[in-house]
Amino acid sequence: MKKIINGFLPVFLIFACQNVLAEPFKIYGADFTGDEKGSEFCEKTIVAIQKAVYPREVSTYSTDWRGLDHAISHKEADLVIAGAAAYRRNIHSGLRDLLTSTAPLSPDPDHVMGSVIYVLAQDDRIFSLKDLKGKILGTNKQGAYRGELTVLKELHDQGYDPYNFFSKTLYLGDDVKARLKALEEGRVDAIVLNACFAENKRAKGEPDPTQHLRVINEKRNPYSACVTSTPLYPGFSILIPPHLDVTTVNKIYTELEKANKTMPKGYEWKIASDFTLIDNLYRDLKIGPFAHLNSQTMQEFFEKYKNYFFIGLLAALFYIYHSIRITFLVRRRTQQLQNSFDRERQLKDRIQTIDGKYQAFRSKQEVSQLCSAVAHDMSQPLSSILLFADTLKQMLSKKEKDLSVDFSKELAAVSKIGVRAEKLNSIVQLVREFAKGEAVLEHKSLNKVIGSTIADFFALYSLDQTILTYQLPKKDLEVYCSSDQLELAVMNLLKNSFRAAQSGLTTHIFLTLEEKDNRGLLKIWDTGPKISEETLEAIREKTRCRTTIQKGGLGLGLGIVKSIVSLHSGTISFEVSPLGALAVVVELPSSKVNGDE
Repeated sequence: MKKIINGFLPVFLIFACQNVLAEPFKIYGADFTGDEKGSEFCEKTIVAIQKAVYPREVSTYSTDWRGLDHAISHKEADLVIAGAAAYRRNIHSGLRDLLTSTAPLSPDPDHVMGSVIYVLAQDDRIFSLKDLKGKILGTNKQGAYRGELTVLKELHDQGYDPYNFFSKTLYLGDDVKARLKALEEGRVDAIVLNACFAENKRAKGEPDPTQHLRVINEKRNPYSACVTSTPLYPGFSILIPPHLDVTTVNKIYTELEKANKTMPKGYEWKIASDFTLIDNLYRDLKIGPFAHLNSQTMQEFFEKYKNYFFIGLLAALFYIYHSIRITFLVRRRTQQLQNSFDRERQLKDRIQTIDGKYQAFRSKQEVSQLCSAVAHDMSQPLSSILLFADTLKQMLSKKEKDLSVDFSKELAAVSKIGVRAEKLNSIVQLVREFAKGEAVLEHKSLNKVIGSTIADFFALYSLDQTILTYQLPKKDLEVYCSSDQLELAVMNLLKNSFRAAQSGLTTHIFLTLEEKDNRGLLKIWDTGPKISEETLEAIREKTRCRTTIQKGGLGLGLGIVKSIVSLHSGTISFEVSPLGALAVVVELPSSKVNGDE
């Protein structure tokens, strides 16, 4: 049995190797195995790969980018020769670059391929890239790397929306003549050709079909002698799928390095180092490996718009805070307004009460003054009449006795005069007593009486509280007084002081209350006009005369103020204030002193 197995094993291995070797080595590509096929550079590249994979036969397949991706993903390709876009698009499938091509006009493998946008030279509508907006573009294939994609990337880099820039795009295939014909016939406004197309034609001595065209968005690259409208990207790359063995890879690399010595001048296979331009193209256009950017997850959406989200959240929180604050302020202002209305009503009621008290007191004072004046004016004549009547009676009685004459009728008449005079004198005394009146006195805090008067003063005359500066002692000073009469007296002094202050440069009133030797010392002065000694003496003299009512307003004469102060066992005096105006000083005994008295 062992001999049988040892005999068949070599035969089986030989049969298996023949099957493997009989399978072709498939090379897939697009432009390189298509448009470039037949060129000396392409043929020598295929020959070098054939040497590396011998005895397997090389078979080349040309397809579009979709067929290329299918062959790579289904592991149908043993090797891929295509643009760098195919490499970066399929890097997730394990595809890796080995070598990248150069060209005579583009010696840097990282910057070889690009696109040129042409328009008719006589077209006076289009001179820049922005003039192409809304126009019709003619290019090779949809989604082609050297054609549509590089142009869309340039539009994106210049700030335009690449997918809504052209009104229409016509895909005219790889035949350059078809694109040139469409431009000449006016079916398109601009066409896209490969970079270095015109320069290569001129280098070969062939006619340049772009002579009657004009380049749009012309760029001069330090990496190439060709004019382009887009950046230059890496050239064709030899791409290795993950299932190709290392030995074959090394052989291919070695043979291509040898082939570089026999390649046409300027064509070589070199190692490229920078494919970021391709990655940026796919990322910005959101296609290929970055197509997922068009369908974002919640996390990606949040990451992208988190700043706007936080701004919106802050705005919402601010709106809520603002609404709550406004509601609170409206309620507080409404309550304050209601309280103001209530205080205004209370002040009106208090003003009416004060005014009623004043009117009653004024009427009483007027009657009292009138009664006092009548009693004063009649008391002396009545006393004289009584004296004369008594003297006449005595004289008639003596004459009657001495002369023995009957004066009975005259004596009766004189007696009647005396009786009537006595009667009239008693009436005058009653009037005088009525005029004096009797006020109800109580123990009161002079601080509170004056404080209440100040509040009523502001309310009654609707004045700014800044016009009055007052200072009251911290300790209450009690006096035995009629608070109503005392308030009216202080109110009158404040009103007179306010009127005087209005005549000065500034309007301000000063009030102080202090305790001195068991007496309350109230002093009021203002910023009114300065007074002379003569004027001060005239005011003092006025208060010594009988009381008079001032004309106009609600003010009481200083004489009545003096009578109120006198009723409370106080004194009133006048002096020149530190500012040179009139100062009124009222002294009232404390309740302790009154009580002792």
